[in-house]
Amino acid sequence: MCLFNRYDNTLICPYCFEEFSSDKVHFRASSKSPLPKVPDSLLNDWRKSFEMDPLGDDGVVINPLTDKVTESQPETFVTPDGKKRKLLTEIRDKHGVPTTTRLCPHCHNVLPKHYGKGESKVLAVLGDTYSGKTVYIIALIDWLRENFHTYFTDGYAAVCVGEKQYLENKAQLDAMNSGGMASTMPKFQEPYIIEILYKKKALYLSIFDFPGEADQKRFEDVFIRQATKADGLLLTYDLCRSRTFKAAVISYYSKLIEAIPSDSNQRALLKKAELEIIKTKIETKGSEFDSWTTSILGNCVSTRQKRPCAVVWTKSDVIRSLTYAEEFPYELQALKDDIRVKFGGTQLDTSNLMSRQHTLLLDMLRMKDGGIINMLQSANYNFDAMHFAVSSLGGDLGAGHDNRESINIENPILWLMRKFRFI
Repeated sequence: MCLFNRYDNTLICPYCFEEFSSDKVHFRASSKSPLPKVPDSLLNDWRKSFEMDPLGDDGVVINPLTDKVTESQPETFVTPDGKKRKLLTEIRDKHGVPTTTRLCPHCHNVLPKHYGKGESKVLAVLGDTYSGKTVYIIALIDWLRENFHTYFTDGYAAVCVGEKQYLENKAQLDAMNSGGMASTMPKFQEPYIIEILYKKKALYLSIFDFPGEADQKRFEDVFIRQATKADGLLLTYDLCRSRTFKAAVISYYSKLIEAIPSDSNQRALLKKAELEIIKTKIETKGSEFDSWTTSILGNCVSTRQKRPCAVVWTKSDVIRSLTYAEEFPYELQALKDDIRVKFGGTQLDTSNLMSRQHTLLLDMLRMKDGGIINMLQSANYNFDAMHFAVSSLGGDLGAGHDNRESINIENPILWLMRKFRFI
């Protein structure tokens, strides 16, 4: 995620994470211009590197510093610290046709309309494959669209870029009772960009759903740029694959699978197949971070000021359901009631955000997953780590998710925004 943009003259592209000066921005000619429509080779090269289909004839790219323009229109705005800035937001091509479509000079992706005016923070969203990143992002976007006005009194949130991808992924998620989605590996997905207007000022959230595993030679540069330029991180980790709960969850899924006879109706057999797929994913993935995620985290080592890291332990609804099963870990029996309440739908007071749940979660996971917690809280990574148990789906294990209700889904992003002093 990126909250755009810094108030100096250096901008960061929300797509390729390259830095550039605000006066180096490019433009795409208007569709009304008599200039010929031609493919954009730079943009298509960027898309090709991430296995995305090339685009067609998008119009001529205009560089105001080298190409002939009849007029350029810088816009003056005032920063919160009272300084006046100018930003080039419109030009007229050599035929006098205006355009406001600004492009990153490095990858030629279209920049958001108000890009360059608002304060920015870059938030890297990382996590292993099948840790629930896509499901979490979809649920978070839904929450932002419906509830963001509660925290930004005069603001609103709306998806303005990546809408098609968001709707496609949401439709896929809605069609699956189990809530399972295909891995995004290895194809890069375009970011979901959410516009927030707050007291006549614009902020942008750019949410990237990167694959959890990838060919490092092809994807490493983007991941490293995202991680090293980030002001904070959001890291997803599947509670079902944690050392604390993995064996119990596998045993419980096995029992659910065995309870469905082979001569059941088609719907029951389909459910059985879905449960088997989920169980296999849990069995085949390790209880530590994948080497890919660990490698990216290693690139976050910095001597800068300590950065906030929201560690999102996903699928807490499964752990809540497990408290009603005999497979629930014996050493955690005393915590059953607390887990049912605090991993359930009860929202905590945001004025004292996550304090009780945070303490409970860490005490519980340190018994067997202390290695991960200690790594994220070590001085080497320089993180201010806060741990959150969330579920993007809600519902009972094995019962389907037709009536989903997210659990604590907004707490990580609200905590990060408070760290960034946006709210």
